[in-house]
Amino acid sequence: GYEWQGVTFKLVDLLGVPFVPLEAAIQLEKYNLAITLLLKFGKKVNPSDSNSQGQTLVHCLALCPRKSEELQVRLLKLLLSKFNHSVSAKDSPSKCTPLHY
Repeated sequence: GYEWQGVTFKLVDLLGVPFVPLEAAIQLEKYNLAITLLLKFGKKVNPSDSNSQGQTLVHCLALCPRKSEELQVRLLKLLLSKFNHSVSAKDSPSKCTPLHY
């Protein structure tokens, strides 16, 4: 709900980096929250930002089960078109792109 949105916005303000809260929202399958965060803080996310395994937000999304496809596609389109993320970025351990997942 909205209480998580407020907490997450505060976390972004405190951390100064929106990647971690965005990654968490995607992994928790909170796609509406991820979309909201992306629209609010997306310009602060470098498309090459990644987690400890070299996975970008597109990698994280590719790893999610296909439960909310409409929201997942909307999030992917935002990442690719509005925020210039890539499907060709390779992760660290296996050098896989999100398309390999």
